[in-house]
Amino acid sequence: MGERYKSIQTLYNAEERGEIPKADREPRGKVLTRVWDISQLPGIGKKFGFLKKPEGFKQKVYVKFLQKGGVLKTTPTFNAGRTLALNGLKVLFIPLDPELSLTDIVLPQEDIVRLDQYKSRPGLFQFFTQGVELNKIIQPTSLPTLDIIPETHELVALEKWMSRETRREYMFSDHLLPQLSEYAVLVFATSPAWHNLVETSLAASQAIVLPLGCTLLAYNAAQSNMDNIYTWKEKRHLQDQ
Repeated sequence: MGERYKSIQTLYNAEERGEIPKADREPRGKVLTRVWDISQLPGIGKKFGFLKKPEGFKQKVYVKFLQKGGVLKTTPTFNAGRTLALNGLKVLFIPLDPELSLTDIVLPQEDIVRLDQYKSRPGLFQFFTQGVELNKIIQPTSLPTLDIIPETHELVALEKWMSRETRREYMFSDHLLPQLSEYAVLVFATSPAWHNLVETSLAASQAIVLPLGCTLLAYNAAQSNMDNIYTWKEKRHLQDQ
């Protein structure tokens, strides 16, 4: 950190100069404590955060994937995307689990006490098969720099629909990503399986993150997945020629 970022007073000075939003003051005992609203944090993070957008920055797309379940994919994916958003980068989650694992963290329906109270949201199935516009699907979160395309149970139907389509490996690259240029980072999160949704997210991504436990079985599982990915990417390369 630079010399001018080494003290909390740096933050207070920036507030006084109007470089960051002005905090509310709440009484804590005999003192007043500064409190910023969560919606203001990305602006502060953009100025003082450790993750800066470099010059000539181009959109980054990555996927967190492993066929083995229960390897801590969902929570680290959420934390990574939220950290990027808190540093002022515009982030979009695109989770692909029909069990709604990431969506349940980002957009919990805490008021549901009965199954018939569940309200289904439109998602990728409606976008690809019914022509629903993305602005009616993408949902905001408590951070103005973090959005999500909610998972829906219809992802199972979308996977089956994709199996009958040509160029299904490129469905996201061809039809989804071109409409998401406003986001600095796109984060795919997959279910523990290998199917069309996984393949098209791998094709669209520039980096693949595979969580790996410190066990022989976990290593073998990761090696099997890497072999599948390399084989599939070689096949894709031949198709592109």
